[in-house]
Amino acid sequence: MATETNVKTTTWRLVQVGRVVLAEKKLAVIVEIIDQKRALIDGPHIQRQAIGFSKITLTPLVLADLSRGSRTATVEKKWKAADIDGKWRRPHGLRRLLVRREEHSLQTLRDSRLWF
Repeated sequence: MATETNVKTTTWRLVQVGRVVLAEKKLAVIVEIIDQKRALIDGPHIQRQAIGFSKITLTPLVLADLSRGSRTATVEKKWKAADIDGKWRRPHGLRRLLVRREEHSLQTLRDSRLWF
């Protein structure tokens, strides 16, 4: 009797150094993980800052070989080498993430109105 197993991979995106994120409708990269709720982000379109994970959206893009605590110049150099802006401008990149985020906020608003 033969047994078959189906292995499904997860579609989770890991919080990791080098992960490109969407913060305040601008792209940035995680440079350092501060604690369980915050990370230090940096990028050419956003100032280096600590931000909570609840305020960012993880993208499928990753800057490979970015070391922890990289300086702004290093981040910008690797950003241009990986052509992150070009990859992001492809169809459905930003639009799909923004639509999902907006749908989630509308659903939360609808749920909160049920209580009042």
